[in-house]
Amino acid sequence: MRAGYNVRGIVRSELTADKVHRAFPEYEEELSLVVVPDILRTKAFGEAVQGVTEAAAIEGTINILDSITRNAPQVRQVVHTSSFGATLDPSKGTWPGHVYTEADWNPMTYAEVVHEDTTVLAAYYAGKAGAERAAQDFMATETPPFDLVTTCPPYVCGPIKRLTASLAHLNTPSMEIYRLMSPI
Repeated sequence: MRAGYNVRGIVRSELTADKVHRAFPEYEEELSLVVVPDILRTKAFGEAVQGVTEAAAIEGTINILDSITRNAPQVRQVVHTSSFGATLDPSKGTWPGHVYTEADWNPMTYAEVVHEDTTVLAAYYAGKAGAERAAQDFMATETPPFDLVTTCPPYVCGPIKRLTASLAHLNTPSMEIYRLMSPI
Protein backbone atom coordinates (compact mmCIF):
# COMPACT_ATOMS: atom_id res chain seq x y z
CA MET A 1 0.00 0.00 0.00
CA ARG A 2 2.86 2.29 0.85
CA ALA A 3 4.26 1.60 -2.63
CA GLY A 4 1.00 2.61 -4.28
CA TYR A 5 -0.64 -0.80 -4.62
CA ASN A 6 -4.26 -1.45 -3.80
CA VAL A 7 -4.60 -4.39 -1.45
CA ARG A 8 -7.61 -6.65 -1.01
CA GLY A 9 -7.58 -8.70 2.16
CA ILE A 10 -9.77 -11.51 3.40
CA VAL A 11 -11.18 -11.59 6.91
CA ARG A 12 -13.63 -13.92 8.63
CA SER A 13 -16.00 -11.32 10.12
CA GLU A 14 -17.13 -7.71 9.95
CA LEU A 15 -15.68 -7.26 13.44
CA THR A 16 -12.24 -8.22 12.17
CA ALA A 17 -12.69 -5.99 9.13
CA ASP A 18 -13.44 -3.05 11.42
CA LYS A 19 -10.34 -3.81 13.52
CA VAL A 20 -8.12 -3.93 10.43
CA HIS A 21 -9.53 -0.69 9.06
CA ARG A 22 -8.98 1.01 12.44
CA ALA A 23 -5.40 -0.29 12.52
CA PHE A 24 -4.63 1.19 9.08
CA PRO A 25 -6.70 4.38 8.73
CA GLU A 26 -4.07 5.96 6.48
CA TYR A 27 -4.86 3.35 3.79
CA GLU A 28 -8.62 3.77 3.67
CA GLU A 29 -8.60 4.16 -0.13
CA GLU A 30 -6.01 1.46 -0.88
CA LEU A 31 -7.25 -1.28 1.46
CA SER A 32 -10.42 -3.23 0.79
CA LEU A 33 -11.56 -6.22 2.81
CA VAL A 34 -13.87 -9.06 1.85
CA VAL A 35 -15.61 -11.01 4.59
CA VAL A 36 -15.41 -14.77 3.98
CA PRO A 37 -16.82 -16.44 7.09
CA ASP A 38 -16.43 -20.01 5.82
CA ILE A 39 -13.18 -20.47 3.90
CA LEU A 40 -13.91 -24.15 3.28
CA ARG A 41 -17.05 -23.43 1.26
CA THR A 42 -16.68 -24.03 -2.47
CA LYS A 43 -16.18 -20.73 -4.30
CA ALA A 44 -15.77 -18.94 -0.95
CA PHE A 45 -13.24 -16.55 -2.45
CA GLY A 46 -15.20 -15.77 -5.61
CA GLU A 47 -15.89 -12.17 -4.65
CA ALA A 48 -12.44 -11.72 -3.14
CA VAL A 49 -10.59 -12.51 -6.37
CA GLN A 50 -12.81 -10.52 -8.75
CA GLY A 51 -10.53 -8.14 -10.63
CA VAL A 52 -7.35 -9.30 -8.88
CA THR A 53 -4.35 -9.29 -11.20
CA GLU A 54 -1.77 -11.01 -9.02
CA ALA A 55 -1.84 -13.77 -6.45
CA ALA A 56 -0.35 -12.52 -3.21
CA ALA A 57 1.57 -15.66 -2.32
CA ILE A 58 3.35 -15.75 -5.67
CA GLU A 59 4.01 -12.03 -6.01
CA GLY A 60 4.90 -11.69 -2.33
CA THR A 61 7.48 -14.47 -2.58
CA ILE A 62 9.15 -12.91 -5.61
CA ASN A 63 9.07 -9.45 -4.03
CA ILE A 64 10.87 -10.63 -0.90
CA LEU A 65 13.51 -12.55 -2.87
CA ASP A 66 14.10 -9.54 -5.11
CA SER A 67 14.33 -7.21 -2.12
CA ILE A 68 16.88 -9.46 -0.43
CA THR A 69 18.90 -9.66 -3.64
CA ARG A 70 18.97 -5.88 -4.06
CA ASN A 71 19.20 -4.70 -0.46
CA ALA A 72 20.72 -7.39 1.73
CA PRO A 73 23.97 -8.73 0.22
CA GLN A 74 24.90 -10.19 3.61
CA VAL A 75 22.09 -12.79 3.43
CA ARG A 76 23.44 -16.25 2.64
CA GLN A 77 20.33 -18.40 3.00
CA VAL A 78 16.58 -17.84 2.71
CA VAL A 79 14.09 -20.31 4.16
CA HIS A 80 10.77 -20.27 2.33
CA THR A 81 7.91 -21.84 4.28
CA SER A 82 5.54 -23.36 1.76
CA SER A 83 2.95 -26.04 2.49
CA PHE A 84 2.64 -29.79 2.17
CA GLY A 85 -0.29 -28.93 -0.09
CA ALA A 86 2.21 -27.72 -2.70
CA THR A 87 3.34 -31.34 -3.07
CA LEU A 88 -0.09 -33.00 -3.18
CA ASP A 89 -1.48 -34.23 -6.45
CA PRO A 90 -5.24 -34.64 -5.89
CA SER A 91 -5.47 -37.15 -8.75
CA LYS A 92 -3.30 -39.57 -6.73
CA GLY A 93 -5.72 -39.74 -3.78
CA THR A 94 -4.22 -40.49 -0.38
CA TRP A 95 -1.35 -42.41 -2.03
CA PRO A 96 -0.51 -44.77 0.88
CA GLY A 97 3.15 -45.67 1.20
CA HIS A 98 4.37 -42.88 -1.08
CA VAL A 99 7.45 -41.01 0.13
CA TYR A 100 7.15 -37.39 -0.93
CA THR A 101 10.23 -35.67 -2.38
CA GLU A 102 11.09 -32.45 -4.19
CA ALA A 103 9.86 -34.17 -7.37
CA ASP A 104 6.24 -34.11 -6.12
CA TRP A 105 4.12 -31.13 -7.14
CA ASN A 106 0.52 -30.08 -6.97
CA PRO A 107 -0.32 -29.85 -10.71
CA MET A 108 -3.03 -27.18 -10.38
CA THR A 109 -2.14 -23.58 -11.13
CA TYR A 110 -3.60 -20.61 -9.32
CA ALA A 111 -5.20 -19.46 -12.58
CA GLU A 112 -6.99 -22.82 -12.92
CA VAL A 113 -8.45 -22.81 -9.41
CA VAL A 114 -9.68 -19.23 -9.67
CA HIS A 115 -11.70 -20.10 -12.78
CA GLU A 116 -12.91 -23.57 -11.80
CA ASP A 117 -15.35 -24.89 -9.22
CA THR A 118 -12.70 -25.76 -6.63
CA THR A 119 -12.44 -25.60 -2.88
CA VAL A 120 -10.62 -22.88 -1.00
CA LEU A 121 -8.07 -25.44 0.12
CA ALA A 122 -7.31 -26.29 -3.52
CA ALA A 123 -6.75 -22.59 -4.23
CA TYR A 124 -4.47 -22.28 -1.21
CA TYR A 125 -2.42 -25.31 -2.27
CA ALA A 126 -2.16 -24.09 -5.86
CA GLY A 127 -1.02 -20.68 -4.64
CA LYS A 128 1.66 -22.29 -2.46
CA ALA A 129 2.85 -24.49 -5.33
CA GLY A 130 2.91 -21.47 -7.65
CA ALA A 131 4.91 -19.44 -5.14
CA GLU A 132 7.41 -22.25 -4.74
CA ARG A 133 7.82 -22.65 -8.51
CA ALA A 134 8.19 -18.88 -8.88
CA ALA A 135 10.89 -18.87 -6.19
CA GLN A 136 12.79 -21.62 -7.99
CA ASP A 137 12.46 -19.75 -11.30
CA PHE A 138 13.74 -16.59 -9.62
CA MET A 139 16.77 -18.45 -8.27
CA ALA A 140 17.53 -19.88 -11.72
CA THR A 141 17.18 -16.63 -13.66
CA GLU A 142 18.50 -14.08 -11.16
CA THR A 143 21.24 -16.22 -9.55
CA PRO A 144 21.25 -14.27 -6.27
CA PRO A 145 24.14 -14.67 -3.81
CA PHE A 146 22.07 -16.75 -1.36
CA ASP A 147 20.72 -20.27 -1.18
CA LEU A 148 17.00 -20.95 -1.07
CA VAL A 149 15.62 -23.72 1.12
CA THR A 150 11.91 -24.52 0.97
CA THR A 151 10.10 -26.43 3.68
CA CYS A 152 6.62 -27.88 3.14
CA PRO A 153 5.11 -28.54 6.57
CA PRO A 154 1.70 -30.21 6.76
CA TYR A 155 0.74 -28.08 9.77
CA VAL A 156 2.04 -24.95 11.51
CA CYS A 157 1.07 -23.90 15.00
CA GLY A 158 2.43 -21.83 17.83
CA PRO A 159 1.45 -19.59 20.70
CA ILE A 160 -1.63 -17.43 20.26
CA LYS A 161 -0.60 -13.82 19.88
CA ARG A 162 -3.78 -12.44 21.41
CA LEU A 163 -6.12 -14.37 23.64
CA THR A 164 -9.69 -14.35 22.43
CA ALA A 165 -12.81 -14.03 24.51
CA SER A 166 -14.30 -17.29 23.29
CA LEU A 167 -13.43 -20.55 21.58
CA ALA A 168 -15.51 -19.48 18.59
CA HIS A 169 -12.80 -16.96 17.71
CA LEU A 170 -9.78 -19.28 17.80
CA ASN A 171 -7.87 -19.65 14.56
CA THR A 172 -7.99 -23.04 12.83
CA PRO A 173 -4.67 -24.51 14.09
CA SER A 174 -5.42 -23.45 17.68
CA MET A 175 -8.91 -24.91 17.49
CA GLU A 176 -7.55 -28.24 16.25
CA ILE A 177 -5.12 -28.41 19.17
CA TYR A 178 -7.94 -27.49 21.57
CA ARG A 179 -10.06 -30.31 20.14
CA LEU A 180 -7.22 -32.80 20.68
CA MET A 181 -6.93 -31.82 24.33
CA SER A 182 -10.64 -31.57 25.09
CA PRO A 183 -12.56 -34.43 26.65
CA ILE A 184 -15.06 -36.11 24.37
